[in-house]
Amino acid sequence: MIKRVFLLFSGLVLGLMPQLALAQGPGGGYEGIASIYFTFIGLILIYGVHDIFGKKVGRISIIPIAGVLYYLLPG
Repeated sequence: MIKRVFLLFSGLVLGLMPQLALAQGPGGGYEGIASIYFTFIGLILIYGVHDIFGKKVGRISIIPIAGVLYYLLPG
């Protein structure tokens, strides 16, 4: 279980690295730090759904949770 969570987390972090590497000029925004916060929030929500409702519902919930958090990102 820990190995799968680690692989999921590392995949998400590596998937977001190109987005986080885009530098902004002076007075930039909150896109980088917001994506990091939303990634952690998403991981916690997905783990909670998996823990409470089981493996099948936990895997199904990944797509809606990730979609909602993506649309909530600023910018």
